[in-house]
Amino acid sequence: NAYGGYSAQSGTAVTGNSLDTGTYTVIMAVGGYSYVRDDNAGSSVTSGKADNNALTIGGLVSYAYGGYSCANGDTAATSGEASHNKVTMGPGGSADCIYGGRSWTVGPTAKSSAVNENTVTITAGTVGRVYGGSSEAGDSSRIGDTKTTAGTADKNTVTLSGTASVTNTVYGGYSFAGRATAGATAASASGNTVELSGTGSIGAAKGGIYGGYSYAANPVGSANAGAASKNTVTIRGSKTIKGAVYGGYSYAYGSSATAGEASDNVINLYDSPDLSAAVLYGGVAQAKLYDGTITTGTATGNTLNIYTSGLTAMNIANFQNINFYLPATITSGATVLTLTGSNSTNITG
Repeated sequence: NAYGGYSAQSGTAVTGNSLDTGTYTVIMAVGGYSYVRDDNAGSSVTSGKADNNALTIGGLVSYAYGGYSCANGDTAATSGEASHNKVTMGPGGSADCIYGGRSWTVGPTAKSSAVNENTVTITAGTVGRVYGGSSEAGDSSRIGDTKTTAGTADKNTVTLSGTASVTNTVYGGYSFAGRATAGATAASASGNTVELSGTGSIGAAKGGIYGGYSYAANPVGSANAGAASKNTVTIRGSKTIKGAVYGGYSYAYGSSATAGEASDNVINLYDSPDLSAAVLYGGVAQAKLYDGTITTGTATGNTLNIYTSGLTAMNIANFQNINFYLPATITSGATVLTLTGSNSTNITG
């Protein structure tokens, strides 16, 4: 493992550090890492901030973080903020998973903090998953957790240009709260930006792209997701896009479940990307109960902007506005967008 800065002291901030992996192979590379763990009975722990750190990747890395704050306690745990961090990867780089910033906490009472305004910039190489910013409290499989509360994942930016490829999923911002008997609450994943250009491929049949994703998954209690609004996904060049593309997605699952809002998200399409294996969604807000009942939250003002012609996609859905900004060179009778999926298309939003 390699760290630009590291602290195992409760509440100690790790800020302003940088790490360049060069061409080395590293299991875990972190610009700034605050990690506190105490398994003693009754322990309550708080990790420090991990802000304003930077990581540059030039070799093979399994897990990469610009800034990472992690807390694990027997009774209560709070992970610190991880904001304003940067990750950059260029030629020669490769990673299983990249986080611009991550705040993650595990414990019976778990609370993660804000992960805002982080950036991930990749110009070459292949990555499994990319998170601009991720705030996570607990997970969906731990037994005995009482309450999980995630922090915000707002105003993060992921830029994938050149030959950069992602084999699974891209998240601009991700706020997640997991299994807890007294309730799981995720926060907003809003105002994030995902910019795609160049060549290469992004996504998979079970992966895709999320401008912002707020997710509460609680199989033992109530679940409340936050807002996933005002996110922007822009696709340029000739990138191949596979799977689902969401401007914003707010989803909750539990004995009682409430979805947040997914409004005012934007997807922009330029040039000639290959969308033939993609479905585009503006904003989706959904809650699912144990019995299978599904309810929807507020999703308004979501927009698809098309600045080109000759595109093919499987389908589009959940857009309240579709705007065509046609190029001056377009000819009479030209097709702007062809939809090939077997499901019907509903553009009423």
